[in-house]
Amino acid sequence: MIKRISYFLGVGLFLIHANLYACLDKDTNTQGMLLNPIGKQSILNGSSVDMYDLVSRDCNLECYAKFLDKNNVKFSKQGVLFYIEKKGGITIQVLNNNERGFDGRIICKAKKDYKKLALPSYFKIKGQTTDFQTTDNKSTSRTLSYPKVNRTVYLSLIKTLKSKSNNVDINNAFSYFELNDKSEFNLVFDMRRNTGNLVVVYVRNGN
Repeated sequence: MIKRISYFLGVGLFLIHANLYACLDKDTNTQGMLLNPIGKQSILNGSSVDMYDLVSRDCNLECYAKFLDKNNVKFSKQGVLFYIEKKGGITIQVLNNNERGFDGRIICKAKKDYKKLALPSYFKIKGQTTDFQTTDNKSTSRTLSYPKVNRTVYLSLIKTLKSKSNNVDINNAFSYFELNDKSEFNLVFDMRRNTGNLVVVYVRNGN
């Protein structure tokens, strides 16, 4: 389960060929770029998006910036984020840049609106700062991050989930619940602290 959470929080996947034109077009796609989709039907903070792992084999970030300039495409860079002002906005999180090429993760607006996975009615915590959903061949998962959650609130959530589960695994840092309807809750919270950050992964199996 920890590996599953790490994936949704952004662990890179092996890169393979994919159709670049979901995010990029002839003005933003340089020769030697490869993409690998990260999930399907993704929703980030309420917006439907397409997400990919990206590698540029023959053109580094400086080369890519010159390519965009040549095609009159506006862009900006702040830290590891490279933003392209086209097709509703394209963001690249740069993970590595060297003399030959660069790699990272790319996100752009999806052409379709995807349906958000509804949380159970008894899940009452509000105020998430991040809300990310993705689908694979077997399940749909929604990951939410909450800052400054009180331990009492967390323990109350655990009590509620336990009453609705047939399989439970709880420790000081991580809790897992397999619910009676075969859906799952994965919680990350440091119970040694009175207040801390909470990460919730809700998984609906069997698409």
